[in-house]
Amino acid sequence: SARTFTGFVRNQAGQVKQIAVKIMRENQLEYALPLFREEVIVLSQMNDVPGVVPMLECGFIHLDTVTQLPPDNRPLSGRELTGDVQRFGLDQAAAFLTLLDTRTHQGWLPYLALPKLDNTENLMWTCDAGFTRGRFLPVEESLRLSIQICDILKICHERNIVYRDHKLLHYYWSELYNGVFMIDWNVARYHPAGLSPAEIQFDLVQLGARALHHIFTGRVAPGALADGPNRVEEIESAAKDYRAQWTYDDQRIPPAVKNILEQLLAASYNSVAALQTDFSQAYQELIGDNQTSEDSSTNQPDRFGLTES
Repeated sequence: SARTFTGFVRNQAGQVKQIAVKIMRENQLEYALPLFREEVIVLSQMNDVPGVVPMLECGFIHLDTVTQLPPDNRPLSGRELTGDVQRFGLDQAAAFLTLLDTRTHQGWLPYLALPKLDNTENLMWTCDAGFTRGRFLPVEESLRLSIQICDILKICHERNIVYRDHKLLHYYWSELYNGVFMIDWNVARYHPAGLSPAEIQFDLVQLGARALHHIFTGRVAPGALADGPNRVEEIESAAKDYRAQWTYDDQRIPPAVKNILEQLLAASYNSVAALQTDFSQAYQELIGDNQTSEDSSTNQPDRFGLTES
């Protein structure tokens, strides 16, 4: 529905800042426009939540001499393109949405300005077995990640938002903030009248199958959507439950954590709070066991990936 470029904006003080500029695909308006609208609505609702990459501004771009951006299959810069821009601050999101249909059909390209993240902080680099060549995060670290993700998703649900597109590519770890960040909210949905139990449960199952299972095991759950571009209809038609299949590499995962993942995939959880409570209990039990082991041995376990400040 959109493409993301590295860009620069100048603030009211005249300072130039590097950002990520997410621009709607001009040849996919019917598909992309509702997603773009929903992302602005959701990010406006979640802008104060730690761990949600914030929308810095939004607006419209009108190119002077061409109607299209450089094609996807050619590594061309857009630096030579010129045109007009209409910028809206976060507090003007409602005005932007009012103009969205009109401006788009007049040939303007809607955009979002977002903080530019370091791709090396994406959790694929530290959790996916293909990227790590078979190395895994310690279970303790995976539990901390899971608890932080639950923190974010719990606020989502409290604000009547379901995220839905839980692929690991959308999760980052920032060493600076010692925390998880979630990006790409265009498949998320805001339900002002409230979330149904089925919507909550589906969001939790997808969280388990595509994100948490990936973090603990290095792969998505069997049958889950693979990482990569996914259309909305693919996500909405995804399975409502999954069955865990453990491998030799998963022997390092404690039975209590396996049980949590199995129950999560089987759609047995009805709230993020209950899931987070179980993860927190498993974490406390694990660090207690680890402390006992360290007290009785001089060997220190290898550390990989995350650190706690």
